[in-house]
Amino acid sequence: MIKDAIRGGKPYPDIVANAPTLEDYEVFYFNAYQELSTTRRFEGGYIPWDAIHEYAKVYRIPTPDLAHIVMNLDNKLMAEARTKGKNKHGNNPAKATKQSVGKNRG
Repeated sequence: MIKDAIRGGKPYPDIVANAPTLEDYEVFYFNAYQELSTTRRFEGGYIPWDAIHEYAKVYRIPTPDLAHIVMNLDNKLMAEARTKGKNKHGNNPAKATKQSVGKNRG
């Protein structure tokens, strides 16, 4: 995406141009979320608690702190994905049900 913009002499996409600047500790948690996102047991599923706990042990950080950040971010992004899924099906919840597996945690 960025390379294409540079090669084509085009402006960066909004998502890149307007990306927030993160503090070092925020970068750690963002990277943790990205890595933990790969542990979902099925597409559309939540990040498993045991994966969060193991990650916290490896990096020697309190599990409740990591869980709070990761689970809140995950809840928000999953809710947005469910909303997009409903819109994709003409706001028909019956057709979107399979995509919105699970309920909000927390």
